[in-house]
Amino acid sequence: MAKIKKTVKELRAGFKEADKRLLQAETDLKDFREFVKRWKKMNDNIKTLEQYYHAQWLEDVEAFNKVSDKNEYYNSCSQDAIWNTSQDFYSEKIKLIKLLVSSL
Repeated sequence: MAKIKKTVKELRAGFKEADKRLLQAETDLKDFREFVKRWKKMNDNIKTLEQYYHAQWLEDVEAFNKVSDKNEYYNSCSQDAIWNTSQDFYSEKIKLIKLLVSSL
């Protein structure tokens, strides 16, 4: 039989700490699963926006500028807004990949 190296008090304290971490891990897992569900929607949204930007956006902006009230403004009419958001999203995906790989 192995010799016990910790007191009962130390064992209790260790399991109490482990229980806290387990509860947090279960909460984190729930949050992670929700993120995975949201990820598909986030990724689909940025892909759709990028496809529009590369295919039809410029033509639509030029047509809109010809007929619009000059006081009317849409953020999506700004080339920088779409481009910067797209590039920032890409950069964050790279960070996420690196984070995930380093955690394995």
